[in-house]
Amino acid sequence: MKIRVRNSDTADPFGTEQFRARVIETWRATPARFREDANSEEDFARGGYRDRLVVELLQNAADAAALANAASRVLIRIDANSLVVANTGQPLTRDGVGSLASLRASSKHHDGSTAGRFGVGFSSVLSISDEPALRSSSGGVHFSRTKTRGLVDAEPALASQLRQRDGHVPILRLPFPDQVAPPNGYDTAVVLPFRNGEARHLALELVNEIDDGLFLGLPALVELTVVVDDRKVRVVTVERSAETVTIVDGDDVAGWYVKASNGDIDPALLLDRPTEERRRGNWSISWAVPVAEDGRPIALPSRTSAVLHAPTPSAEPLDLPALLLGSFPLDSSRRHVATGPLCTFLVQQAALAYVDVLAELAESIGPIALDLVPPPAIVGAFDGQIRARIRELARERPLLRGLVPEGVPVPRDRAVVVESASVVVTPEVAAAVAAVIDGVVDPRWCASRVALTLIEPRRLSLADAFDELLGASLPPAWWHSFYESISQYELSSLEGLPVPLVGGRVVRNIRECFLPDSDAEPPLVLGLRVIDPAAAHPLLRRLGAQPGDPAALLGSDQLRRELTQQRSPDEARDFAKSVLRLVEDAGFDDDDRSTLATCLGQLSVPVQEDEWVALADALLPGSALAEVAFPDAWVIDAQFVAEVGSEAIVQAGALVELATRVQHDVLLDREVIDDLMADGAAWVDFVEASLDDDDIGSSFANDLLLVAGLDVVADDNWSRVWPMLVRPDVREAIIRPTIVTTGDGRRVSATSPAGWWLSEAPLFDGTSPRQAQVGADDTLGGLFASVVTPAGFTDRELLRAIGVATSVEDLLFRPDGAADLLSRLGDSDRSVSSTQLAAIYRALADLPEHLWPDPPKHVRVAHGEATQLVDASDAVVVVAPHHAALVVGSGIPGGERLAELLELRTSDEVVAGYVPAGGITRTVPAAIGRAFPGSPSTYLEHDELIVASKPVEWWVTNENVVHAATMDGLARGLAWASGAWSARWELAGLLADGDRADEALNERAFDA
Repeated sequence: MKIRVRNSDTADPFGTEQFRARVIETWRATPARFREDANSEEDFARGGYRDRLVVELLQNAADAAALANAASRVLIRIDANSLVVANTGQPLTRDGVGSLASLRASSKHHDGSTAGRFGVGFSSVLSISDEPALRSSSGGVHFSRTKTRGLVDAEPALASQLRQRDGHVPILRLPFPDQVAPPNGYDTAVVLPFRNGEARHLALELVNEIDDGLFLGLPALVELTVVVDDRKVRVVTVERSAETVTIVDGDDVAGWYVKASNGDIDPALLLDRPTEERRRGNWSISWAVPVAEDGRPIALPSRTSAVLHAPTPSAEPLDLPALLLGSFPLDSSRRHVATGPLCTFLVQQAALAYVDVLAELAESIGPIALDLVPPPAIVGAFDGQIRARIRELARERPLLRGLVPEGVPVPRDRAVVVESASVVVTPEVAAAVAAVIDGVVDPRWCASRVALTLIEPRRLSLADAFDELLGASLPPAWWHSFYESISQYELSSLEGLPVPLVGGRVVRNIRECFLPDSDAEPPLVLGLRVIDPAAAHPLLRRLGAQPGDPAALLGSDQLRRELTQQRSPDEARDFAKSVLRLVEDAGFDDDDRSTLATCLGQLSVPVQEDEWVALADALLPGSALAEVAFPDAWVIDAQFVAEVGSEAIVQAGALVELATRVQHDVLLDREVIDDLMADGAAWVDFVEASLDDDDIGSSFANDLLLVAGLDVVADDNWSRVWPMLVRPDVREAIIRPTIVTTGDGRRVSATSPAGWWLSEAPLFDGTSPRQAQVGADDTLGGLFASVVTPAGFTDRELLRAIGVATSVEDLLFRPDGAADLLSRLGDSDRSVSSTQLAAIYRALADLPEHLWPDPPKHVRVAHGEATQLVDASDAVVVVAPHHAALVVGSGIPGGERLAELLELRTSDEVVAGYVPAGGITRTVPAAIGRAFPGSPSTYLEHDELIVASKPVEWWVTNENVVHAATMDGLARGLAWASGAWSARWELAGLLADGDRADEALNERAFDA
């Protein structure tokens, strides 16, 4: 850098000699002042101002330009030895020199055009230099630690002070003239020779920290050039317009939206401020928002300090998406805001200005401006004050925009945000709701959750919006568009969606609504909820709307409810015709008849004598079932049949012949079953008795198969019904047991309703199946009436299902078969042989316990070849053949199981302890032992065997001792004792001819 030297005529244009003389005189007179000046300067240089060196020098440069009403251009040059900061603007003046040398007073004006405070900022130069100099086009001065120490040391009054301070002196109190001019093109330069290498490092560091905030806080500064070791490392230029500042820093271009406000200060706000500061007449506030090229707010540049700028950077953190620059009062360190009335006032002005920025940017760039709404989190006390006040004022400003009319600000108390699952809906959905609800906010203005949390508009869920829409008068086409707009939302959030119906009604329960059928539209007389075709949309099907084809309509719960409504004859006729027209349109086949009959059974149709009855109970005129029905059975009016056609009536379930119908999961309640079949309560009683269930009302039939029409057959026409019974579907309904799930979870079988009904019908020329026996089983002769089935009918499974006795075993496995059989045995008017009785008792003994009936009060016993009835208390079950002789006339052959079933005594109990007296011990022949290894080896022979005062041929005691009075008795006794009772005749032969024992053994190999 070329150094220019001024003419010697201006060697000391600022009278520095007089300055030095006055200061030395003051120190000499008051050595304490010397110490005060030294201490203050040291505090400024090493304390609060040490890291503000570059900021203070740039601020002074900007102030000099402002005083000259000119743009400020600054050159910063760093070489190995010094830092030079040169600037354009007002040159150095005598007052300026005095301000620098006074340490506590400033020559700056207090009209807002400059930003310095008392001139103390210049003391920051001492952080890197002991020989600072100011060189201006008007003259120059420099300061010197060495020269100042020499002058002080020459004063006896101050020499001791100097020694006490280890030679430290207040450098900036004594200016010396400087003869060197500033660099070409600049009016003033601050030259700071480095104290050491550390000083140079600090200077480089502080220069590198220059950010956009300095250019925004110093409006006069338009150019900065940084040269390091003769290499230009940085050039920053600033372009300013009314509301924007563009900072070009090499290849980086930063745009800022700047909102400035200012005004006069009420003197009352300055009463607690220093005297010189109280001369300030105005205040200023600026908010600088970093923006992209299209004007959108962006994050603060990383190189910009997020602090309050007053107007240069302070140490007050301010974590907002914009920089605050203002004339805030600072403490003596120029780091922190000085609290007080002025600070409070400026906080209010700053908050007002920030909300203005929000509103203006919202108007110019749209909803993205709301990203500037500050969140509630704070980083410091001052930040908290600013943030809280901004949020308070922002709530009072209509920042959100509505949809109707579009773009108009909506006050907070009227703003409505429509949401789905806490997520703001699309603009299309919001626009649809806005057609009905005032104040709906454009969803594009709801992206900032911080802004919404602050403003707290009314949050309206889609479900709540549906409430509002329900009562609105909106055309069906509008609804279709609305459904399209919400079709992408979760179905769970669309519960309660209104639906317009044919006829103009708007309803909510979409699952009870039907989509219109493209081929036919049901008449309104049916009362069904059919969606208006102009509103129909695929979304409605996803939400549960039912298909509106005739088949679906006929099977709907709605139609079932409509079927039971009371109507006048004319209304009932129109309604029935409409339903049957749907049946015709549906095109059902015969396989659907049962299902249709289940659905439409309650449809009222006209019959004779102007009566209206349920279709399920009405006969088609001329049908097969009508030919066998009671004379007064309900037959559908012929004129009505002619009007609607017999095919639809038949398809819908009118009785033409016996028809099957199925009901699922039917509670076994007497009233419920009575509604489904004739004498339904009686069938429930029958099932209850057969299941032995005290609480059958909590049981239900899984699948209840019914046969309709059985109750209309006249008694003398049953023989003509057999062809209907054998039709596969009817037969299945008769023979299939009804599975009942009991209240305690058991699954049990019960006789089908059709089988139960037919069991009492006079199917066999006046005889019911329950009284009939079919087949050649003589065992049941005399107990049931023998009947003959129609020619060629041999379906024994069907016969059993309707209650016909085909064998003892089949009869006993009927739910009430055992009880019925015992009841018939107990009828004194019936004739039963002893052979029949033995077979019946054998079958009873094999019966599973769950089918055991209640024990009878009278039982039938053998009496020779005949049988007779005795009181159950006198009867005995004979469990051994030799006991029979003692219980003649009251014995029933059988075992313990039969005794338990009939609850009778056994012969073991009667003859217990009976042991014949006497007898001669005889050896059983060896041939008997070979043929019957289990036989006793001895027996007791008696000439006359008496047991319980009765003569008998043989006896076997409980200890298996055989007593015999005859050879035949011995054979029987040995057979019983050896467990070979069926071989008693073979054993008798061996007793007569023992040589045939081997022959008997060989022949036993051929036993089956």
